[in-house]
Amino acid sequence: MTTLAKATAFENLNPLAAYNPESWQRINRDLCAKVLSECIYEELLQPQLVDADTHTYQLDFGDGNSYRFQVKPRAFFGFMRVIPDSLVQLQDGEEVALEDAYCLLGSLNAALGVKADTAAYAIREFSNTLLGDCHQMAAPRLTNAELLKSDEIQIESQLIAHPWIIANKGRLGFSYSDYLQFAPEMAQEAPLLWIGVNKEVAQYNGLSDLDYERLINEELSEQDRNHFAGLLRDLGLAVEDYLYMPVHPWQWNNEIVSLFCREIVARRIVPLDAGSDNYQAQQSIRTFSNRDNPRKRYVKLPISILNTSVYRGLPPERVRIAPALSQWLLDEVANDPFLRDETRLILLGEVATINVDHPIYSKMQGVPYQFREKLAVVWRESVHSKMDEGEHCVPLAALMHYDANGEPFLKSIIAASGMTTAEWLQQFLKVVMEPLLHVLYKYGFVFSPHGQNAMLVMKGFKPSRLAVKDFVDDANICVDPIPEQDSLPEELEDILESLEGPILIQWIQSGLFVCVFRYLTEVLEDHMDYREVDFWQQVLESVQNYQKRFPELEDRFAAFDLLRPVFPKLCLNRVRLLDKGYQDDAERPSAAVSSMLENPLALLAK
Repeated sequence: MTTLAKATAFENLNPLAAYNPESWQRINRDLCAKVLSECIYEELLQPQLVDADTHTYQLDFGDGNSYRFQVKPRAFFGFMRVIPDSLVQLQDGEEVALEDAYCLLGSLNAALGVKADTAAYAIREFSNTLLGDCHQMAAPRLTNAELLKSDEIQIESQLIAHPWIIANKGRLGFSYSDYLQFAPEMAQEAPLLWIGVNKEVAQYNGLSDLDYERLINEELSEQDRNHFAGLLRDLGLAVEDYLYMPVHPWQWNNEIVSLFCREIVARRIVPLDAGSDNYQAQQSIRTFSNRDNPRKRYVKLPISILNTSVYRGLPPERVRIAPALSQWLLDEVANDPFLRDETRLILLGEVATINVDHPIYSKMQGVPYQFREKLAVVWRESVHSKMDEGEHCVPLAALMHYDANGEPFLKSIIAASGMTTAEWLQQFLKVVMEPLLHVLYKYGFVFSPHGQNAMLVMKGFKPSRLAVKDFVDDANICVDPIPEQDSLPEELEDILESLEGPILIQWIQSGLFVCVFRYLTEVLEDHMDYREVDFWQQVLESVQNYQKRFPELEDRFAAFDLLRPVFPKLCLNRVRLLDKGYQDDAERPSAAVSSMLENPLALLAK
């Protein structure tokens, strides 16, 4: 290798532009503040009050490291946000320059008694999160004026990721080059890889009016189909024996080529080529939007990296029922005047799937779940195929976003709507709450409407309606039979988890109230002079208004009681650090419960 070649070997893998001392200090201070805020919320840490007037606290870890900080206490959930610029580190009682997040993580692990193997993987997740934060800080960031003109996938590439999970860009399994190519914030557009899978091992499921031939004719160009058919024929294979399906390039390189080697040798799986359309990763990292034709279906693919909470595979049992469950829900919405004509709820159906079971892992009992979720695809309707002329949408997570100037995006949205903050929020809650409440109360059914799965559709920046995606993975039904579920196919009931009312409503209480509204109220109170208590009063009124509208469902209001005094405090960081660690279990981990939260709606209803 020449000297010149050596000098340019890192040309595409050089992080120096993103790793700079100025942003490093800011990024680490912000991450330390988030770690303290969320660990205090989850009752992993108990700081001592130093000065009540200034809301100053101190946290002593017992290893010589202490942190002093001011907080912004919130009216509900016992939450208090650590103010990053107030954060001071003390060593043996003496103030020192704030070290990076690794120092805090080391003290945290020791204080909590985190197991060594868990601590080691946690450091990797923190490192990947810091890497992502550095790149986002260094990249050109859009202003709110630019965001107002952007589509939802451009907006998603600007978001900072999960607000609750402290290592929110963990992505264990990605190399640096993988990060640059596949991370949502990198906003890379590229075609997907396609393979041919013999029908002996591949299972297609679709809506009643969407057979495989129609799907592929709509998803692949004629040129692509002819090209793929020619590649199969060149190998002496019969085209009619194969299904075409896309795979994530990372999954192909890291999982499929080795784990499905027997099928590739036998030509039951055949690598074909890239398709013609360009796709871009959504915030969920494994779902892609078609950038050449936004009305085409989203493509959801397994990618066996550990990110935020689980390995991002596709559970075969959910893949198989996705079209049937979508069909049932879409039919129920179409036959329900309130959902169809008034709220005009958009459900982005998972309308077609292909699943390929691993020949060995699928037959093993107790195998870690990630090994059963390697090769599948879900085609989901695009929101662009459902919106009316003049409508546009943003994920709910965008309402908590701050732009390049540190200004909240929500503030610009409301200003562009011409409505007052109170008017806009009232309309927003009507749009979001009413369809979720109706699906819960009438059908005993819940989604997980967190900031990534729920999308706010607007017209003239005024809230218009709600779009829900990725509902098959998180869908659950009530354990008590109700007439509206009589039409639910039995095979779906066997797969969906049946839960008692108080547990079922946690998907709204934790997924929406805690995971979205807890942060949304910070934006409103800190930057828009809108009191947290006034927002929650509006949430209460939205529930009460719905219940007045449908008095015939009164027995359901008691069964699914959103006004009960307390509900469980689910913890996402605790389950990783203490409860489950990084062990490879047969089932996906569930959130931990630390205590009970006082319900804002119950407090205000008194």
